[in-house]
Amino acid sequence: MKKLLFSLILFAGLAVAQSGFSLSGTLSADAVTNLNAWATTQVQMAGAATATAAIGAGDTTITVANCTNVAAGVTVLIDAEAVSTSTCSGNTLTVAASGRGYFATAAAAHLSGVQIAVLKYASLTAVGKAVLLQAVQNIAHQMMLGNYATYKAQAATTQTNQAASDAVLVQ
Repeated sequence: MKKLLFSLILFAGLAVAQSGFSLSGTLSADAVTNLNAWATTQVQMAGAATATAAIGAGDTTITVANCTNVAAGVTVLIDAEAVSTSTCSGNTLTVAASGRGYFATAAAAHLSGVQIAVLKYASLTAVGKAVLLQAVQNIAHQMMLGNYATYKAQAATTQTNQAASDAVLVQ
């Protein structure tokens, strides 16, 4: 029964995670704001690129030293602004449509030489998928092993029973 339930939960979780669901329609405005703020703290690669020219608040291209560490379609963090990108080729990082001020941050001007970090999640949907997959993994882990307190109690009982059994054998 546990295996069947585990399989159903895993299948449902993966199916939802693979779909293109949108979190913004199901979460309160406060929850979306909090998730956006949290997402900007999730840096995958600090110093992935360096801006070689000043960046205006409305610029849709950013001149960088090189694009080696910035893949197409990632979200980057410049100072406190999250920016959704579409491409990075040569020395030009191109901002996606409506990509400035992403994750509810404010579009702002930045100085030449500013460091550009790649964020771990490219969108709020990607954050939701990661959270959902982690929840499915936690449920699966608990179904297979139970929680740690239960495991610890079972191990202690087993040790006590083993000690009592050993004592009987010694007599």
